[in-house]
Amino acid sequence: MIRRSPLMLAASLAVVAALSATPLPAVAKEKKAESAEAAKPKLSKPFTPAYSAAQKAIEAGDAAAIKPALEAAKAAVATEDDRYVAGTLYIQASSKLKDTSLQAEGLNLVLASTFTPPAQRRQYSFFAGLADYQAGNAQAALPKLTAAYDGGYRENDIEVVIAEAYGKAGDAAQSTAWMEKAIAAKTAAGGAVPEAWLKRQVAVAYNAKNYPTALSSMSKLTEAYPTQANWRDMLKIYRESVKLDNGDNLDVLRLMRAAGALRGQADYAEYAEMADGRLLPGEVAAVLREGEAAGQLGGSAFLKDEMTAAADRTAADKAALPTREATARSAPEARIALATADGYLGHGSYAKAIEFYDVAIQKGGALAERAKLRKGIALALSGDKAAAEQSLAAVQGGSKQQIASYWRLWLQKGSSAS
Repeated sequence: MIRRSPLMLAASLAVVAALSATPLPAVAKEKKAESAEAAKPKLSKPFTPAYSAAQKAIEAGDAAAIKPALEAAKAAVATEDDRYVAGTLYIQASSKLKDTSLQAEGLNLVLASTFTPPAQRRQYSFFAGLADYQAGNAQAALPKLTAAYDGGYRENDIEVVIAEAYGKAGDAAQSTAWMEKAIAAKTAAGGAVPEAWLKRQVAVAYNAKNYPTALSSMSKLTEAYPTQANWRDMLKIYRESVKLDNGDNLDVLRLMRAAGALRGQADYAEYAEMADGRLLPGEVAAVLREGEAAGQLGGSAFLKDEMTAAADRTAADKAALPTREATARSAPEARIALATADGYLGHGSYAKAIEFYDVAIQKGGALAERAKLRKGIALALSGDKAAAEQSLAAVQGGSKQQIASYWRLWLQKGSSAS
């Protein structure tokens, strides 16, 4: 029975959380070019004294006086210019008092004013949307965030924030599309795409049971960040998304082993089951010894017995392999040559394994593609990367071609500790 163990994916991002600490840009800090283009607001006579009183309270840091002064200023608004300036007062006060409710009120006032210059409007639209998102109202956040983006705002990884908002709103398709925009923008700018972004893409698709998209995203993630954990998740998603026979599944598990991606009792038990200690005792004994040394077998008495039984068969199996060679060469079909090569591969005798995979390939038939794949695996494990690449690139059709592509990726990228 094949055992599956859980993925190591995390669906959350720290991007939006980190933005909560981002200070709202003050109007006075607008770029000089933008400031020069924008007309200065003209305050109405009723608003001017209320504005002055609020400004003095903010500058003095008089917490008791600030809020009443702000309310008085808002009540005195008579023009669009006044409304804009009242909003900036609230924003300044929110920074002084660390009060997000004042920030939200200020943003609403600024955005409601027709005076607000375009450069500031898109900037404040973003922060207003971010405030709504952080308050748990993704639906209210989305129009503001997309208005900021449509207005040309491209700071603070806005595409990621929009993707997160769509995710919270329950629209996985739009969430994925916006994260793709974020990744494309980062790539176009020559920057490295953060691992968390790619992991999020995988998690969103995987949780929606969209395995083709999850696997595509996971492949990009593993190529960019070839950690042991990412290798494991990619190959496990692959195995969940297709129906593999035991032979193909074993070749994927071999790659997980090579990449240091086997984790836990379930992975090692499945490997032992697929390799079968009666057929490949050397390989089963070796992989279970590795699992035991890494503390991954969980004290399983069953796996301990499997390891002992496989180890007891290893010497006799290895000694018998040369006696099969003549039959493997003379047989009209590839089955015996393939089994002989597999036996040598299991014992780590890569040169002999490669020799008999070639015999199997020459005989042709249905087993030829498996022989090509395993020849590439033997070459890869022997350290002959160039020859392994050539053999793996020759594999054609279905799951074996896909598995070969993952081995080629491992040849190119290797794997690193998580």
